Amino acid sequence: MNRPSIIRENKNRQMKSIFTLFVFSLFYFTSAQSQDSYSLLWDRYGSAITSAENLYTLHAATYAFKDRYLKHSYWDESTKKGKALGIGYRLGKTVLVDFQIDYFAVLFQHEVFGHGYRYREFGFERNSYNILVGPPYSKGGGFASRGRSLRDIYLDEHSTMSFGGSESNTVFANTIRDYWWTTNTISYSSTLLYGMTRHDLTRYILRTKYLEERGDVVAYAIFLKERENADGQSIIDDAARHTLINLLDPYSYIAGIAYLKYLINAEEEMTLPTLHLGNVDWLPTVQFNLTPFGGEFQLVNSFRTQRTMWHTTFRHGDNRFENFWGIGGQWLQLPSKKLQVGATLDLWQQPSSRIGRAGADSEIVTRDGLGGRVIGHLRLPLTQALQMRADVGYKTTGYTLGEALDRGLILRVGLSFVSPTE
Repeated sequence: MNRPSIIRENKNRQMKSIFTLFVFSLFYFTSAQSQDSYSLLWDRYGSAITSAENLYTLHAATYAFKDRYLKHSYWDESTKKGKALGIGYRLGKTVLVDFQIDYFAVLFQHEVFGHGYRYREFGFERNSYNILVGPPYSKGGGFASRGRSLRDIYLDEHSTMSFGGSESNTVFANTIRDYWWTTNTISYSSTLLYGMTRHDLTRYILRTKYLEERGDVVAYAIFLKERENADGQSIIDDAARHTLINLLDPYSYIAGIAYLKYLINAEEEMTLPTLHLGNVDWLPTVQFNLTPFGGEFQLVNSFRTQRTMWHTTFRHGDNRFENFWGIGGQWLQLPSKKLQVGATLDLWQQPSSRIGRAGADSEIVTRDGLGGRVIGHLRLPLTQALQMRADVGYKTTGYTLGEALDRGLILRVGLSFVSPTE
């Protein structure tokens, strides 16, 4: 019988883990010939945003280590028999090895840096997490358990904790997408990971709707029902219908093509296909996410020139209960060995929220109206292989993907590894 691994939050253990990850990643990325630039970041609560960067770095380092000893092909595949054996070998390696690495990253992000991030943000201590390895070694799965709370927890916070796991993997998928844009390539190692993170929410919603599973989505429906005095089943039905828009995501199909190229021909990388507007590369996508106020649709346009990339985002609520919207943009210089700068700006119109605040004894009802977020991005060269990275900004009270609900300073700092070949 397979027992879940139990992870308990401990600051000293977290620091040791970060140091181990740093050493492991430093060894591989200062000796690798990859064109990627990976980062290790820290912030106050161990947010989904920093963990997505850190887990992707660990994921890439693990694949680099694995690929040194498990090659993509071991024999001549110019014949039909050789090709069939090669495809079978790579498919077996995907299931028995690669999928396990991807599955752990997705589950760890979901539990520890999704639900767990929101627990830490809202003042819970001594949280724990149970994680099983994936099929076929185990049935898989996991869950997060809250510790004791240092203050009262309010309705919109309960709602945000319920969908925090899938929210964190949406952040993870966006991070992977950004790496594809900065390098203009898709590595086979990130293809399944992208599909699993991008469609984590859709999978949860559809399993709840059609398999009648009780879990995060049911909990979300209960809290939203209480907030809006609505029918819980209709909330799930609407979410199941709206989440199908995520199946229109072009990056998912691009990732599928890249993986098939690896499976059939052992191709490790594929150039990111885009549309072209003169000298500008462009690709749009659509997303459906959850918020404390109901479902939200996003239209994201990504662009790249020779030295910069930027994203524009338009957000709009499903208008079932509340009218809310948002617009935003992010501009970044592409990785290099020189000083890099960038900026993120978001503006939104949202309904009021009911949340708590550290040190406060009562519920805070935030103002209905405009809010926003602004962040400056900086990468400062330290050596030929290392850069200091800092994201500094401020947000008002309100919900935006991966950030704290309350107003406050945004600070994420760390290191980026720049490969010697850049």
